Amino acid sequence: ISVSDFSMNCRAIRKSAWNKIRPKDNGNFFLFETLFLANKTGARIGELPVTRYQRKYGDSKVDKVYMRELVKALYKLTILFLRG
Repeated sequence: ISVSDFSMNCRAIRKSAWNKIRPKDNGNFFLFETLFLANKTGARIGELPVTRYQRKYGDSKVDKVYMRELVKALYKLTILFLRG
């Protein structure tokens, strides 16, 4: 899959493509699952660049909880891939 940022929350998808993929997850894995299934069904996947800047105030949301969720998502993605 030729996407550089799998966690980007802003997505657009045609209804016809959505009807083919029907993701099951409703948590953080949804973002990965959507891309994986769209690619598997042959849907065109594009990406617009997003520039991120260092925070001036506050703390990052990336912490141990996020990393745990990432590990879970990678596990689920591996299972999806192996099941074909």
